[in-house]
Amino acid sequence: MSNSPYTIWNGKLYPYVEDGIFKNKDITFTANNTTASEVCFTVTGVVLIKALWGEVTTAIGSNHTAAHFRLNDQTAQISITAAVGPALSSFAVGSWVGRCGASAADVLTVKNANAGFFSDDVAFTGEFFVPFLVGKKSGALTQVEYRYSTTDAPTSGAMRVYCKYIPLSADGALT
Repeated sequence: MSNSPYTIWNGKLYPYVEDGIFKNKDITFTANNTTASEVCFTVTGVVLIKALWGEVTTAIGSNHTAAHFRLNDQTAQISITAAVGPALSSFAVGSWVGRCGASAADVLTVKNANAGFFSDDVAFTGEFFVPFLVGKKSGALTQVEYRYSTTDAPTSGAMRVYCKYIPLSADGALT
């Protein structure tokens, strides 16, 4: 453990983190009878995402379906969780969503705060979150997005998305 709040790695100064850097982003749902993508984070370099999750901060509209995370490099859209994701229709404040599956083919884990909830997703790995690698496409804007569909006109709600990551390249970061 370092006594300094910073460490030098690959010639670049980073905040010292024992198990990852935390970021969060507030997103608001306003789509009108369509499928929408909300930018959560912009990727630079290469990062190991240790955890990706969200907490509902404003109740979600009544038709919020196919919820999932993806990586968008403005040419290709790469699934982080299955695009046939679950519905978060009418989820209450305090509800939780997260990428807990072992592969991009797994759907988001979702828990509605309209009642107490429990989840035991550690059976397959011994960990609640399964880390995954993302890298920026050279010369292109690369973003982690939350994507959903709605038939509301317009929908409503908001979520704070959190991420814990470790940079794996000199320019590795999420902004």
